[in-house]
Amino acid sequence: MSNQTNVRLLFDDHDAVLHLKDSFVIEEFVVEDLEFKPLGPAYYDLNLTYTGDGVLALGVVTMDVSAPCVRCLEEFPLRISSEVQTLFYLEPTLDDTGDPLPFVDDESNISLLDELYEDLRVETPFAPLHDRDCLGLCPKCGANLNLETCTCSHEVDPTHPLAGLIGLIDDGGQDT
Repeated sequence: MSNQTNVRLLFDDHDAVLHLKDSFVIEEFVVEDLEFKPLGPAYYDLNLTYTGDGVLALGVVTMDVSAPCVRCLEEFPLRISSEVQTLFYLEPTLDDTGDPLPFVDDESNISLLDELYEDLRVETPFAPLHDRDCLGLCPKCGANLNLETCTCSHEVDPTHPLAGLIGLIDDGGQDT
């Protein structure tokens, strides 16, 4: 599939709506230091309309990935979904930081897939968890505490500079 989508129809008929529903393959999906394995193509369902300032894309993009849980490191399936609301300007335009904004090229094409990829990246969880109650790994022996109980001592060294914070956990974070 081409990354270029022609939107000339919207310039010929300003009341027209171009409905796009399709999929595209993402080979590699890395956000910050986490690598997500795509479990299939990304799907999108969009309406493109002419606004006077450019072409507005509204809709949704979704992709299923295998994600690493940040606590226990086990892989789990995760659906990433993003509401799309992107304006493709009629002329090359820069944002406040000097970065280029999406635009319609001289042949009335837009680079839709690049923007959809970025929309998915923005909605990807910073710290994915397979379960919010995940116990994670033992910091001493590395045992997955969701699957087994380790025999390591988990006593707090009272001389550690942060030892006083353990009271916040013990009393459930309640102010006294």
